[in-house]
Amino acid sequence: MMLRWLLIFFCMMAAPQAAADVFTKGQLLYRAGAYQQAHDVWLPLAEDGNPAAQYSIGVLFERGESVDADVLVAAKWYARAARQGYQPAVEALRALAPELQELLDAKRAGERKSEMKKDGQPPAPHQKPAKSTKPAKQASRAQADDARALLALLATVAPEQR
Repeated sequence: MMLRWLLIFFCMMAAPQAAADVFTKGQLLYRAGAYQQAHDVWLPLAEDGNPAAQYSIGVLFERGESVDADVLVAAKWYARAARQGYQPAVEALRALAPELQELLDAKRAGERKSEMKKDGQPPAPHQKPAKSTKPAKQASRAQADDARALLALLATVAPEQR
């Protein structure tokens, strides 16, 4: 019976080290440009709650390395790590805030155009979308909701320093 408990104890002690070794393997693959293999190594760790792996998966999505570039998906992974206090993820999420805001603005602009078509009236002057150097893409309602939630999370994990 004592042997069984010792075995369980040693397995529990080895698990964090094993996860760290697996994460390091992913880092080596990433540095070698083997982005798909790094993704495959990090994803199970990220899904199990490892904040460094969650952040790393976010980087892959932000940069479009081995996956289609998707700022919203990247922000979701960053948010998972940021909720655990992982500072690089907080900073990455803060850096994506303007793009998340742009998604919200694009959704609002699309809704105003839709309303204008319905009643034939232009939107009120205070409702004009902000000028952007990038062409605004039409965001879905779910994307806008996600962007809004991520911006709200950012306000709690990284309040602006004044």
